[in-house]
Amino acid sequence: MKMEKQPFVKLIRLDEYLTKEEIDSVSMCFLVNWMFSIKQISINNQLFSGGFNMKQVNESTLVITISSQKASRQAVQFFKENKADYIEKNVIKEPLSEADIQYLFYRAGGMDKVLATKSKSSKELQNLLENEDVKMSDVYQFIQKNPKALKFPIILDKERLMVGYNELNIRAFLPRDLKMKYFYRTLEQEKRKIAVNL
Repeated sequence: MKMEKQPFVKLIRLDEYLTKEEIDSVSMCFLVNWMFSIKQISINNQLFSGGFNMKQVNESTLVITISSQKASRQAVQFFKENKADYIEKNVIKEPLSEADIQYLFYRAGGMDKVLATKSKSSKELQNLLENEDVKMSDVYQFIQKNPKALKFPIILDKERLMVGYNELNIRAFLPRDLKMKYFYRTLEQEKRKIAVNL
């Protein structure tokens, strides 16, 4: 008996779940994914609530790391040195759930924003994506088994998401008083440079 292929796209009324601004953001996410050779997109309610502990994301900074990577260690060290609140999620010890991955794609505005480009896993994922019959569930499962297909660290709070480590951009996740400390320190450094050149 021939089994019919089950459709994997779940149609929902976005306006029942999201504001107009959020719908526009989701639409952009979908467009990016289409450009990335994904022919169909699976969505469900978890995409909008996220698989992470949302209380942690709303009240602190979540730093998603892979322990073997230098950039991940630098990000964690940055928060430790500044005594800033953060929660680390090491994907080797705590693998990402399907809902976690969906949420990251949504917040980043598309999967290509969080995918690595040079790792062996990323090349294998690219080959998978070139398959016309690929399902999003296949993509999620691949990433769960091969987390190095993602670029780390991934740092997010309720307002921002940053992929990779950048010593300037990461300061956006600090509380206002610590941001001001960096601002005045940079200002003093610039004054010294100007004084030397006079």
